[in-house]
Amino acid sequence: MTSFTRYKAIKDKFSFRFHRIDLAPLMSTTFISYCYGHIDVAELTFSQFKRGLRSIKTYQSIGNHFSAKKVLLSYSPWKRPDYIEFVDQYAAMIPNSSTLSYEFTEVQRLNWSDVLVSTFQIFISLFRDFNFKQCLNLVVQLVEIKAKIRTIENAISKDYLQAFIAFNSSTQEDAIMTLVLKKHKIPTYSLQHGFYLNYRSWIPLDVINFENFNANYLLCWGESTKSNMLDFGISEDKLLVVGNPRFDLQKEMKVSLPKFKYGLVLFGRDVHHQSNIELLDILKKLAATTEIDFALKLHPSLYLKGLDGQYDVGFPLLDKDSNLAEVVDSGKFDFAISNNTTAYFDILIKGLLCFRYTAKETEPLGHDHYVFNSADEFKMVQDDCLKKSEETIKANIEETLKRNFYTHTEQKLKELFLRS
Repeated sequence: MTSFTRYKAIKDKFSFRFHRIDLAPLMSTTFISYCYGHIDVAELTFSQFKRGLRSIKTYQSIGNHFSAKKVLLSYSPWKRPDYIEFVDQYAAMIPNSSTLSYEFTEVQRLNWSDVLVSTFQIFISLFRDFNFKQCLNLVVQLVEIKAKIRTIENAISKDYLQAFIAFNSSTQEDAIMTLVLKKHKIPTYSLQHGFYLNYRSWIPLDVINFENFNANYLLCWGESTKSNMLDFGISEDKLLVVGNPRFDLQKEMKVSLPKFKYGLVLFGRDVHHQSNIELLDILKKLAATTEIDFALKLHPSLYLKGLDGQYDVGFPLLDKDSNLAEVVDSGKFDFAISNNTTAYFDILIKGLLCFRYTAKETEPLGHDHYVFNSADEFKMVQDDCLKKSEETIKANIEETLKRNFYTHTEQKLKELFLRS
């Protein structure tokens, strides 16, 4: 049984509702993280279980964000600077919008009916998939979800929101907020925060982004996303192509021809660690046999997983909080290399040519003229690239971007959310 099929089997078993809201989608982040070995479900002793129940949290002052005049956008719970900037860019283009950063407070009075029912629901459905002490942990999680549902429903008044736009309606707090507001007939949307596609060879944990999609609509970056989601089985009426504010294709793009002196290398998230290391080995060979120097930028998840030390092999490591746009604008780098990361597009929009390492690529991101699987292949692509004109390289970059991004984002968002 694969990690994905195991996850689906567990999720399908958990067929319970609370206040007419399906609970399985709200437990899915825990289920899939466990099945993929991403985050374990900790075992609780009975005393830890009691302490956990006394520490149940819910939303603080959530009602302050509800207004009939507002389109409310949520920030990612991970609070990454690039994610915050991403949401702010959408909010700036949407009339009457405001933003929500989830804040929490402890529940003042525990609902013991929720505890008893949740205990029954967890043990009757999941006791064969999790041991006794893990089930106690899941009970605490479920009781907290129910407390959060109660808080939102108590805060909703006649001043309903115009709409809610989740950073990611598939996971955590956004999933809870989305399903409660959907129940109350408030239109719900979800941003596309990464490259959504049908995966080539294996199904990573990221599949939750659309397998567990909860909003009424997905705000797609471009036609490629729409096509990929249709292939996955998402209905067309849920897919709205609006673009990505970070990729304004209406501006004139200035392209720099690569000189192959100093390359910026972008490594994918922790699930791509093995292929990252393979790329690192290729970089060592290139550094030893060419005049090229490299600097490395790691995905934030590599630091969170404690994997960053394995990339300290002699190449400069950029600060983990460095802003990619500022790094490119510094002018230090004349080309880039990426592995399984949508930061590839952030490089291209700046007019810097980015070569993709594709040996283990699960995300087919675009043009295949600038890809390689080995040091020798990179040298061949390098030689071919040096023969191309600036106009040809610019045309190749624009072709990739236009296939993946809608070009009139602000106009589309205003049409979608401007109240009559």
